[in-house]
Amino acid sequence: MPRAGLYLCGIILIGGLMAGIKFQATKPKQNLQFKHEREWPVILKAARDNNLTPEQTVQLLAMRETENGPKGYEFGVKSARGTNLDRQAREAAASIKKNQGRYNTLLTTGVFKGDQRTVGLTPIAPSGLPHAMVRPDIGFEEFMAHYGSPTGYGWAPVHANLPAGEISLNKNWAPNFKSNILKLQTYFKDKGLPKAEPEYKLPVAKGATFDEAFANARKDGLKVFDYEGKSYSTKVKGEE
Repeated sequence: MPRAGLYLCGIILIGGLMAGIKFQATKPKQNLQFKHEREWPVILKAARDNNLTPEQTVQLLAMRETENGPKGYEFGVKSARGTNLDRQAREAAASIKKNQGRYNTLLTTGVFKGDQRTVGLTPIAPSGLPHAMVRPDIGFEEFMAHYGSPTGYGWAPVHANLPAGEISLNKNWAPNFKSNILKLQTYFKDKGLPKAEPEYKLPVAKGATFDEAFANARKDGLKVFDYEGKSYSTKVKGEE
């Protein structure tokens, strides 16, 4: 082969190798770390007590990641604001179960009637309520976000009566919820769901007195808490 031909082949070969190296270097890695993993025992117990399916349990864990709420508002449940993780998780678990029923009703009958509006897959007769048309291929994540709940406006409503900032956040809720579900499904694919322990130990903030740690643990609905390297029960005299 002429020298020019060898030179050209060398350039092509090196170029191909470099392209492969570049692809490997820029290939995205799955980030399967979760912000609220230490809360899973409490959340899983709420799922178990509400008889959630494994699929719904993953949705509950994904909702916690999506909401990312502060203490007492972990799942964004307004009716239980200022309570604790256990109460928030139980309310959210019940909502997932109820909304799955509403979603199934929509898919099987073509219509779901909320208190404030009717949602339909196909044109529906006037009912005196505002109505919304949704795509026939709508997924559960989008349904729960914008059409579920007793009202028909969903867990993360986007109607015009809300502040612009809340609407903006709620528009991203469904895709974030779906993304977290997929991440969790990948994470649990080979491991299976973790055990829903009835007790959950939470580290105590540094500098807290025993009485403060005990009071906070009871407020959070915990049965056991750690203090200075030892575990203590939150039960008081007379409680079973």
